[in-house]
Amino acid sequence: MAGRKTGDDSDMRALIFRMKSRKPKVINAALKHSAQFVNRTEFRKALTEILRRPEIDASTAEIAGALPFDDTTRKLIAMDTSGNAGNFPAGLIISLIGSDTDAMESMLLHVSPENVAVILRRWPSGKNMNAGIVRSLLASDDARILVPLLGAMRTNFPRSAQQHRKRLAELESHPVAAVRAWSRKLL
Repeated sequence: MAGRKTGDDSDMRALIFRMKSRKPKVINAALKHSAQFVNRTEFRKALTEILRRPEIDASTAEIAGALPFDDTTRKLIAMDTSGNAGNFPAGLIISLIGSDTDAMESMLLHVSPENVAVILRRWPSGKNMNAGIVRSLLASDDARILVPLLGAMRTNFPRSAQQHRKRLAELESHPVAAVRAWSRKLL
């Protein structure tokens, strides 16, 4: 058993070394052979550093999104990388948030406007969203954010509309018809 542990540690060090590369091909090769290590702290930290880079290779994002994380590791990676979620493709976002509302909330304020809907489609019915996050999203004038948010409010957390009546009333004069319609439904 001890020999196997030493071998695992040696393999982990080699994997982490490759993951620190700046070359996507090297990183991707390492990630493709990392399944047995994905829930270890060292791996999570190395992957977090990759996902925090300003530009994420599409292949790297796809491979990372397909890794077999346990729920805790998935959530920790999502929370640790949420500030860079605006650079993530939809598939990686979906993989990292799973069904965890904390992970969803941490990413919502950072994803690109078109990916807000990707997260909100997975929001569990009846589960409230943090009022500060709702307020921040409602402050936007971008229909790509407002339409999915207002729809999610109506179907998943309708009670939050009461807290935001003033903003919903303002949105009744939004230039996009779908925003106006959803805000009226919530009022």
